[in-house]
Amino acid sequence: MNKLTLYNRTHPWGNLMRDMLSDWTDERSDNELSNWTPSADIHETDNAFIIKADIPGVDKNDVDITFDNGVLSINGHRKYKHEEKEAGKVIRSERFEGEFRRSFALPKSIDVEKISAKMSDGVLVITAPKSSETIAKAIKVE
Repeated sequence: MNKLTLYNRTHPWGNLMRDMLSDWTDERSDNELSNWTPSADIHETDNAFIIKADIPGVDKNDVDITFDNGVLSINGHRKYKHEEKEAGKVIRSERFEGEFRRSFALPKSIDVEKISAKMSDGVLVITAPKSSETIAKAIKVE
């Protein structure tokens, strides 16, 4: 078996060899390595929209949240301190650092004055209450 055969994706051993070697190389572009996008979930309750974003390692002072014309935006920056003494030689680094941005379209009828945000254990939780005009209400027939 020659060297080219080992890396062939169609060969049974090709994927194994590629996976083993990928532990030491990274196929992502420089652009992908310098930017990152936090994962997020949006839930709707009767009274609010709740957005949860995973931003581990981000200081709450490095996060800006805005709501403008129906769009909730989260902007921030994550910094890592790399110390040679502690880290030694870096073999692989997958924890992204740098700026991030997420935007979510929400109904314009959000009570902007009551939007709140909390961060705990690397999860940012934003609560965007619905204005009283949009809260569902059951109406009793008389």
